[in-house]
Order: sequence, then structure tokens, then C-alpha cells
Amino acid sequence: MTTQSRRDAFIAGLRELATFIENTPEAPIPPYPEILCGVDADHDPAGFAAVELAAEALGVEPEQRSDSVVADRQFSGGDYYLSGLRYHVYYNTRDSQQRYVAATSYLSSVEPS
Repeated sequence: MTTQSRRDAFIAGLRELATFIENTPEAPIPPYPEILCGVDADHDPAGFAAVELAAEALGVEPEQRSDSVVADRQFSGGDYYLSGLRYHVYYNTRDSQQRYVAATSYLSSVEPS
């Protein structure tokens, strides 16, 4: 599947979901709706650049955190998290990703007592 066909399918799914929610008042909606978009990159500079491009397109400043860089934008509504839809683009450093994998790799073999 090409990147463009994935984008087209994603957009169609969003439209279908919006129509469903609009036409089905009894359908629950999440209290804090958000779309999380993790950037996949072969190295940190490429990951940071991808988030910076997304931030520019979103009209926001990228935010550097300890092991990641993020770009957030709230669509529709006024209060952050209280209405509308949050779009969150992020990249975790390769080192951070490797630490996470190492920390969680044995979880399936540990049984709580």
C-alpha cells in the first residue's frame, strides 16, 4: 500500500466516523479525543525534521522534551482537551525507543504473585 493510498484511506475513515457521530447522537464520544501520530525514522535527525515539518504545517512550534520532540494542535473547540480534537505528532529518540524495548521485553514472562 502506498503512502498516498494510506492517507486516502485514513481521510475516508475520518469522514465516515464524523458522519456516524453526527448522525448517531446516542453514540458515545471520548472525553479527550486525540490522534497520536508517531514518526518512524531511521535516525534522530530525520525524526526531529519530520516533526518540525509537521509543526510548520500545523502552524505550531515543535516542543523539545527530554527524549522526544512533539507538535500538538487542537482542532475545533476552545479549551485544550475539553472540546474538539487534538492532533499529536511525536518522535521518540532511538535511545529512548531502545530503553523502552529493553524495559518491557521481559514483561510477558513475569507473573504477578
